[in-house]
Amino acid sequence: MMDQLTHSVQQVLELLGNLLTGTANWIFHNVAATVALLIAVFSEHLKRLFWHPKLDVQCACAPPDCLKTSMTIPGVPPRVVSRPCYYFRIRVGNIGCSSAENVEVIMEELYEKRANGQFEKRQDFQALNLLWAHYGKPQFDAIPPGIYRHCDLGHVELSLNPRPQAQQSERQLETFDFDFVVHPNTGQSQIRPGTYRLRIAAVASNARIVRRTVELVFSGQWHNDEATMFRDGVSLRLV
Repeated sequence: MMDQLTHSVQQVLELLGNLLTGTANWIFHNVAATVALLIAVFSEHLKRLFWHPKLDVQCACAPPDCLKTSMTIPGVPPRVVSRPCYYFRIRVGNIGCSSAENVEVIMEELYEKRANGQFEKRQDFQALNLLWAHYGKPQFDAIPPGIYRHCDLGHVELSLNPRPQAQQSERQLETFDFDFVVHPNTGQSQIRPGTYRLRIAAVASNARIVRRTVELVFSGQWHNDEATMFRDGVSLRLV
């Protein structure tokens, strides 16, 4: 796009130059050469100034951002175990004019709501990358303008060994599991039922960092129905 702009400017300058003669023509050509040189030197800067990517982070506790699916777990060959689970994802889009490159999503801070209604920062929490949905990697090569990609925030799954007396529709869930690139021994990849606020950062090598706060309410209750689960089991919203 900048090459087209440079070419157009040069054409206009040449046209104006043809209309001038003598000293005016000499001055004009010197000015034109200076302008062309400045455009060539600062073209990349101008491109970044006017044609740049802009990241946007959204989440909605409903399909397609969040959905019920199944998790396949390898067993003793040829046995394969499959169990239902819910995945909760955030949407990272590019509302700018050029592709966002090397995009990452980082969960920077975790806050837990206490009995007094205040949110307290978990001091033991370490900032970690989240994984891109379906790709299972922490970095996405490029997100074109007007396009979004899902990033896995976390999931809940039914235990393989539930309490015998519990019906599937009313089973309790012990943890919400974050989908981090690694799972530290500190146990920060899992949270117990409660209300939390997550500080999320979306970054790219050629875009400004964008930070959002996601409130996550986890009741610990499993529901087979999606709408009920997203209302009474786990809910997400930007705050």
